[in-house]
Amino acid sequence: MMPSRPPLTRPNTIALAERPKQRRLGRRDPERVKLYHSGRWQRLRRQVLTEQPICAADGCDRLATDVDHIRPLEDDGAPYDRANLQGLCRACHSAKTARETLHSAKPQRIPDWLEPSAADLTIVCGAPGSGKSTWVAAHASDGDTVIDLDAIMAELSGQPIYQGYGDWLLPALVERNRRLGALSRAGADHRAWFIVSAPRAQDRLRWRALLQPSRLVVIETPADECCRRIARDDRRAGDIDQATTAALRWWRDYRPAEGDEVVPGGV
Repeated sequence: MMPSRPPLTRPNTIALAERPKQRRLGRRDPERVKLYHSGRWQRLRRQVLTEQPICAADGCDRLATDVDHIRPLEDDGAPYDRANLQGLCRACHSAKTARETLHSAKPQRIPDWLEPSAADLTIVCGAPGSGKSTWVAAHASDGDTVIDLDAIMAELSGQPIYQGYGDWLLPALVERNRRLGALSRAGADHRAWFIVSAPRAQDRLRWRALLQPSRLVVIETPADECCRRIARDDRRAGDIDQATTAALRWWRDYRPAEGDEVVPGGV
């Protein structure tokens, strides 16, 4: 029997919403943190935004809030070269960063460049076999956006769901991150659902801080029930052992977090 879960309180959503960009910089490499906190960069940043107060992206007329390296630092872009800098609004800057990750050999599992979702977003977490996709299908409406790595792998590979692993994992992860980045530009009346396993409390807190969803649901289907469902699921033929191991690992790593909205049993 699983240990009882301690009572949880609601998250401090104001604190989450007001976390400064500096917190995200802390997850980057030390040299980049040093660059963005240097007096030279701050002076250059003010110069760019003064000279270019409107977003430089084609067709955008929003105010520029971010200073972007036209040629990314990862591609040896000059960090202090004025000719390599442009002013962008936050949405266009996030979109450009997402496009640049398409060329990355190792896309980020939790991209630190994500901006808060403008859509009404629900993040749904749980073990393989817990019923995440079923729960979303029961609550989503036609026209809602559903972002699910397994479904994206099937879409890109042309293979049935749960059969498109191997070479398709990294391309699907890049595409998932691109779709998550697009949520910052969605309409406020749009609803979106993000399905992710996220057993670790710190990962769920990071997703919440970055995307700022209206809800984060954890489906606590017991491990033995997850394994039974996996074994009965014809779609998982050839994937039963891997999915069963992943479900048991999820419960091994799972810890509750403040602000989790728990759904017991996957119903």
